[in-house]
Amino acid sequence: MDRVETTYPPSYVKHNTFFLDCASGTLQDSEATVSSSTKYLSDSWDDDGAYFTLQFEDYTELIGFSRVKLYMSCTHTDDMDVYVIMRKLDREGNPLLYVNFPLEAFPSGTTEADVPNLNIFKYLGPGSRLRASHRRIEPDPNLSPEQSKMIAPGDVWHPHNREDKIPPGEVVCLEIALWPGGMIFEAGESIRLEIKGHEATLPEFPALERVPTNLNRGHHVVHSAPEYPSSVVLPLTSGKRAT
Repeated sequence: MDRVETTYPPSYVKHNTFFLDCASGTLQDSEATVSSSTKYLSDSWDDDGAYFTLQFEDYTELIGFSRVKLYMSCTHTDDMDVYVIMRKLDREGNPLLYVNFPLEAFPSGTTEADVPNLNIFKYLGPGSRLRASHRRIEPDPNLSPEQSKMIAPGDVWHPHNREDKIPPGEVVCLEIALWPGGMIFEAGESIRLEIKGHEATLPEFPALERVPTNLNRGHHVVHSAPEYPSSVVLPLTSGKRAT
């Protein structure tokens, strides 16, 4: 969809906060009232992480930067590499993807299943990553006061100028801005926040599949509770088609 806008994000976009409910694996309008947690094995490519889903009742658009605030811990080591991505699901809950080139650009008879599972060809959704020891956030010193006022609620700036290691088992807050995205949801379709211990996007080349390494060891635990209000900010339309 090509649509000219005079402001970014568009004036009709609302930045909605949804809270993670680890007990149900859903995104909720209000904070969890009961403490719960979920975990994934961070150093296994076969463990695809923790999922949190929100189903839309009406036509909805996501336009701009999303931002997650995650309360997490790890008992096995003093750091965590955390990867996040937002996936679109169909009405049956199946994850969807976008083929970056029209099928007509491929050899005759090519189907979506024939297109290589590489990042250059297929887009899964807006994602990001953060090393927990670099979780400190500050105002971006490169921006003028006028530019700072324009920062959307989904943005966040990490200086990355020091390491703050985490005592094993201690719960810390990680704020992560995702790459901006544009996604359309029909009524009954869903968005799913996925949190993983490995790269969430497709590899750039076949030789890179399941190859990148990181600092992760053992289980990462995601917490949702009154004292640990893990959440995600989503830039959404008001529920009707914009023209």
